[in-house]
Amino acid sequence: MLTFSRDRIASLKAAAVGAIALCASRLLLEWIWPQGGLDWDQLDLWLGTALCGGVFGLTYRYTLRQELDIHLTTGAIAAFAIARAAGQWEGLRAGGELDGVWGRVLDGLLTGEWGVIVPIGLLIGRLMIVNGVPFGIAAVVLDGVFAWGWVDRCAGDRRSDSSVEG
Repeated sequence: MLTFSRDRIASLKAAAVGAIALCASRLLLEWIWPQGGLDWDQLDLWLGTALCGGVFGLTYRYTLRQELDIHLTTGAIAAFAIARAAGQWEGLRAGGELDGVWGRVLDGLLTGEWGVIVPIGLLIGRLMIVNGVPFGIAAVVLDGVFAWGWVDRCAGDRRSDSSVEG
C-alpha cells in the first residue's frame, strides 16, 4: 500500500505552488515584455515552464529547510535562472543565430568595436532577466506560502522526521 508522509505531501504542494507561480510570473512577464506569444504552438514551452516551476518549488523547499539564508535563496534562484538561460542560449546556437559569436566578440575586443560586444551583452542580460525575474517571483510566492503555513518547510534533518519511514 502506498503511503504519503507529511513531508511528501508538503513537497507535492511546494511543487504545485512553484509550477503555478512560475507560469503566472512568466505570463506577467509575457504581458509586460512579449517574448513569443500565448498560442497553442507555445504549449510545449508552457508545459516546460510548469515542470521547471515544480522542480524549483521542490528544490527551493529542500534547499532552504528551516534556514532563512539570503545566500541559499539567491543561489537557488540564480542556479535555475542560469540553467534555463543556458538552455535558451543552446537553442539559439543550434538554430544558427549565434554562429561565430565568440570570434566576433574577440574581434570587437581587440579592435575596440563595441557595436559587436554590446548586443551580445544585452542578449545575455535579457536571457538572465527573462529567466531570473520569474524564478525570483516564484521564490517570493513560495516564501509567502511557507510563512502563512500553507506548506510546511522541510525539516532541518531528514532523519529526525518521525513521519518518514526508514
